Amino acid sequence: MSANHDLERRIGDFYAAEAPQRAPDRVLASALSTIATTPQQRRVLGLVRGWWAPPMPYRLALVAVIGVVMIGGAFYFGRLGQPAVGGPTPGPSASPSEAASPSAAISPSDKPSPSAPTQPFTSSRYGYSFARPVDWQVEESTRAWAHGEVVEPSLESLDRFLGRATVPAGPTGIVAVASQPIAPDTTPSAWLDGYKTRFQQANGTCRPNSPSDWQSFTVAGVTGWTLHFSCDQIAIVDFIAVRDGRGWVISGDRPLVEQFFSSFRFSK
Repeated sequence: MSANHDLERRIGDFYAAEAPQRAPDRVLASALSTIATTPQQRRVLGLVRGWWAPPMPYRLALVAVIGVVMIGGAFYFGRLGQPAVGGPTPGPSASPSEAASPSAAISPSDKPSPSAPTQPFTSSRYGYSFARPVDWQVEESTRAWAHGEVVEPSLESLDRFLGRATVPAGPTGIVAVASQPIAPDTTPSAWLDGYKTRFQQANGTCRPNSPSDWQSFTVAGVTGWTLHFSCDQIAIVDFIAVRDGRGWVISGDRPLVEQFFSSFRFSK
C-alpha cells in the first residue's frame, strides 16, 4: 500500500470517529413535522406522481440506460440515411429506345399480341405446309385450279384460311393458295408473264397495276414476284412463282400473308 492511500484511510477513520451517532433532537423533530404535513402526491402535467423516489445509484443507472438507448438509436437511424459501402448499386442503364421521348413510345394498338398456338397443316392437293394458327378457319379447295383463271377469293379451287393476324394484331382477313402444273411447252417466265397480264386485265377497280409493278421476292427458297396494292383501303399482297414445273399463287390480306410466309414450305 502506498503512503497516499494510508493517509487517506487514516483521515477517513478520523472523520468517522468524530461524526455524531445521531442528528440533534431539534433536527429530527423538524424533519418529522415536515413529513407529517407534506402531501405525498403531486400533479405534474396533469399526471399523478406518487411513486417512491429510487436511491441515487438506481437513478444513475437509469440515466445511463437512457443515454445508451439514445446514442444507439441515433447511430442506427443515422446509418439508415447513409449509402452502403462501395456506393449505391447502379441500376440498369436505359437503352436508346427506352430513353426516347414519350411521343416515340409504342402505343397499345401497335404492340404485337402474343403468338397464337399453331398446328401443322398440309395440303394434299397442292403440296405445301405451314403452321396454321388454331383459330384460323380452313376451307380446302374442292377442285383443281384451272389454266387461265385469275385467283379470286370466291374460287372453289383455292385453299382458303380465314383468321386474324397476331403480329401485328389486325382485323380478320384471308389467305388463298393455289397451284397448277404448267404446260410442257410453257417456260416458267412465260407462265409468270401470262399471269401478270391476266391479273391486270381482270375486272374490278382493285387491280389498276401494270405488270411492271411486280417486284422480285423469295419465299421458302423460291424466287418469284410479288405485288402490293390496296382494295377498299385493305392492303393486299399477291405472290406468284414457279417451282418444279408448277405455277403458284398466294394471295390475301398483307398481315396474314406475311404471317403465312413465316412458316410456309413446299412439300412437292
